Amino acid sequence: MTTHLRFHILHICWWLCLLLGSSAMAVEFTAQEQQWLRAHSGKTLTLGLSETPSIEQFDYAGKPRGYVQELVTLLEQRLDLHITVVQVQAWSDVYNRFLSGQIDILLGANETPQRKQFMAFTRPIQRYPYVVFANRDSQIRNLGDLHQRQIGFLTDDVVFNLFPENYPHIAYQSRTFTTLEDAFAALSQHHIDGVVTSSGNQTPLYLRHHTNLIEVATLNGISSDMTLATRLADEQLARILDKVIASEHQALTRMLEKNNQLYNRKILELTAHEQSWLEQKPVVRIGVATDYLPFEYEAEGQYRGITGAFIQQVQALTGLQVRLVQGDFNSLYQQMQQGKLDLLNMAKTPERMKQFLFTAPYFKERDIILGHRNHPYVQDVYGLENKRVAVIDGFWHKEYLRRNLRHVEIVTTQNLTQSLELLDSGAVDYLIENPTVLDYYRHGLGYQELEKKGSTAADSFFYLGVNRHYPELVSIINKTLRQIDAEQMRVQGLNSVPDLQAQRIRLLVILSSILGIALLVCLVLAFLLTRRYIAQRAANALLKERQQLLYTDPLTGLDNRLSYNQAENELRHCRHPQAWMVIDLNNLKFINDQYGHLAGDQLLIQFSKLLRQSLPPQTLLFRMGGDEFLAVVQNVDETHAHQLERDLLQHLNQEMSQFQEAPLPPGPLAAIGLAWRPDATHLLADTFMLADHRMYEHKRTSKISPQMANHLAQGSLCIAD
Repeated sequence: MTTHLRFHILHICWWLCLLLGSSAMAVEFTAQEQQWLRAHSGKTLTLGLSETPSIEQFDYAGKPRGYVQELVTLLEQRLDLHITVVQVQAWSDVYNRFLSGQIDILLGANETPQRKQFMAFTRPIQRYPYVVFANRDSQIRNLGDLHQRQIGFLTDDVVFNLFPENYPHIAYQSRTFTTLEDAFAALSQHHIDGVVTSSGNQTPLYLRHHTNLIEVATLNGISSDMTLATRLADEQLARILDKVIASEHQALTRMLEKNNQLYNRKILELTAHEQSWLEQKPVVRIGVATDYLPFEYEAEGQYRGITGAFIQQVQALTGLQVRLVQGDFNSLYQQMQQGKLDLLNMAKTPERMKQFLFTAPYFKERDIILGHRNHPYVQDVYGLENKRVAVIDGFWHKEYLRRNLRHVEIVTTQNLTQSLELLDSGAVDYLIENPTVLDYYRHGLGYQELEKKGSTAADSFFYLGVNRHYPELVSIINKTLRQIDAEQMRVQGLNSVPDLQAQRIRLLVILSSILGIALLVCLVLAFLLTRRYIAQRAANALLKERQQLLYTDPLTGLDNRLSYNQAENELRHCRHPQAWMVIDLNNLKFINDQYGHLAGDQLLIQFSKLLRQSLPPQTLLFRMGGDEFLAVVQNVDETHAHQLERDLLQHLNQEMSQFQEAPLPPGPLAAIGLAWRPDATHLLADTFMLADHRMYEHKRTSKISPQMANHLAQGSLCIAD
């Protein structure tokens, strides 16, 4: 059979595949491209790549896998060529072999202006972001920490030039390494401070093999593009390959998804039994509570919210198939007991452990106790003795309260919204819930009078309860959780649920639009519609006023803790040096106990006014709760910051000695902890923690005299704050 005849038969086969429903599209080659194919028909070409295990080429269950061989087979079938895969250990070696003509096609070279002078490229088959690795025991925790440090790169890696172009404000010294293992070895020995490399989907594998390393940043703006490249003399081949890649987009997508899933299973180190269980593709029935935002949410058949983000990641890494079942928690829990569900987000209690299997915790936040602003603070659940507590039907809190308290009135509700309504109206005294959930509902529904009154010591982490017939599912999920960034999933989940406040605003906007249209269409109803429009504007103003009250402490008029939460992102940038002062008012409990809460309120009011008067005008001042305040002074040097602290303490002690409502005990009025933050490289959380620590140290040293300390050592004196 002649080459010309074979070429035409191949084209006829392509058309037959298209007519029979194949996903492949017919490729129209130019006359020059057809001539090139005829000239090289039946010849052998070499395709080179690095032999580092990745989705391109890896072993799975004792067999070679990866999309490269499947891609080669596809190209051979479409182009009547023979392609041999050549793997070389180091990227620089495979690149040099390509340049010297020993390799015809190079996989994984980024297209750059310089390379385009002697190379031709296809479109990327896929893209991998570059990542930054550092030592776990080093001070490198973000990209900016690499300033004035030594960074390692692979030889001939395009990121060597792209990194300084994209991050010109990071000054560093660079070192190059032939292999990634050499770079990691230098990093482990502290010869360099960071390594920038393409991640592929191998980051979990790197971190498992190098437990002393951490990933500190993902460079989403810089990617390693898995192109097929030829020398410029073979530009016709690059164009031909690009057309095949474009026409086989759907087939390549399926190829990548299949191999990515297998490679993830390899990274997870699933046992043969777990792999077999997954390959049988059981459909796991998952319960989604209809009123537990932001953890549980279903939209358009997708499991969203924080729990949903974790489940989606498990699906992506393992290929697990799920079916969502919606309902209130109590009905879902009953279905779990009846074996009609396989997976449900629930607390782990001794009673439930007898019925279900449990995964490791996927979200580690302990429940808090919420109460009205005027209600007293409590210590754990023991302060709820003889109190009325709202508990959602089916939630574990009912069992917990009955086990730990002698007398407690439990008020059962259908959902959290109803619990909050009862608490706000005074029908119950407290409720127990996860802080992320409470912040979401309090902010969205505007319950500014409700605040945290205590914490729970119980294990209230988030677990997935699993049908006892599926122990494989527990181990698979646990292995997957070790590869998931919990904070990233929290953010992703929060962004996937509707904002309660935004929903109300959108409703108002829609209503206003409807009224506007009605005014144009129905002139007869103009007066009535105008009145409704005015009423709507009043409602918007009332909503705005309520939002303002949400961020203001009603007693002192200062910004409250919620306001600080809103200001955190802006403060984190630290465009000018900041002085953080945590200020604690002494003797508030003494005044409350001896002279009543009205006197205590007056003490807080007068103290707040003095703080505002004593601090510079640009100071951000927050009442963080109870007798604790936070002052953030902007644009201040360290010397001035310490002078401000001394002046503030002196002024407070002088002025508050004139407090008229009740005599204050001798000793300092307040304890102050100062932490100076020169720039954004000093983490906001660390600065806050340092100021808080120094405040408590000040409080301890200023309130305990040597004589009192001697009594304490002998066990003859107790001091209560």
